[in-house]
Amino acid sequence: MDVSRRSFLKTTALIPALGAMPGVSDAAAMAGAVRPKKPAVVRGAFFYPPLQVVLDGKCEDDWHIHNWCTWPGNQYQPEQQQKKFEHELERISQGLDVKLMIDSAPIYTDAGISTFISEVAASKPDALLLFNFWNSFSAKIVPILDAFPGPIILYHPLGANHQLPPEKFRTAPRVQYIHSMENFDAIERGLRAVHAMARMKQSRVLRVSGQVTAESDEPAPFFNCAVHTVPADQFNNLFDETALTDDLRKLARKVHAHALDVKDLADSAFDDAV
Repeated sequence: MDVSRRSFLKTTALIPALGAMPGVSDAAAMAGAVRPKKPAVVRGAFFYPPLQVVLDGKCEDDWHIHNWCTWPGNQYQPEQQQKKFEHELERISQGLDVKLMIDSAPIYTDAGISTFISEVAASKPDALLLFNFWNSFSAKIVPILDAFPGPIILYHPLGANHQLPPEKFRTAPRVQYIHSMENFDAIERGLRAVHAMARMKQSRVLRVSGQVTAESDEPAPFFNCAVHTVPADQFNNLFDETALTDDLRKLARKVHAHALDVKDLADSAFDDAV
């Protein structure tokens, strides 16, 4: 059975529960323990004006003097669309180790944008998730893209029948720009990438090398996870000196039993792994 990247990423969110498996003692759980990791925090917001603001001529765009609902118009029903997207976000985030912090009220003023930027700077989330439901608000979102140094998922479900998508949205660094009507799979891919990056930053990698003579620590490029390098002779000697206890054997059997698939691995390989 092939395991997709989606299944793998969602499965990694459940690995810390290994120690709670029936039949695995505390000692064995500690031997295979995963250090608790914090979920990735994703701050989000929707951008569109309430209908009454537009009808009162108070919308902060060039069409306010005409009391005009710019593309896609009020028939898009942004409030209902927000509810639909919130429902899909709840579904998508199940099984992912992410904490979604989405503003319930839409942002539609420059002052609201400034407040949002200040709050993001203070709270330092791992990523942003922005939904632009109002075409004339594209320029309002640009300061957020410039201010936030991390990854941004920018969803722009407005179509492009009469104009190109904004240049800034298409070319801004660290931005996953989704210009599509209801592409929830694309949103899920973005959130899974945020999940993976947050997990990697909190992970440790053991590198066994025959080309070094002393232990060392350094961060891995891009993922910025800790890499601990040990000389191969030192690792092999320690491996040979480590006795395989009954608790470790039980842990190896549990790992084997709960594997999604096993290819060309003998039981001894699981014993060696633990």
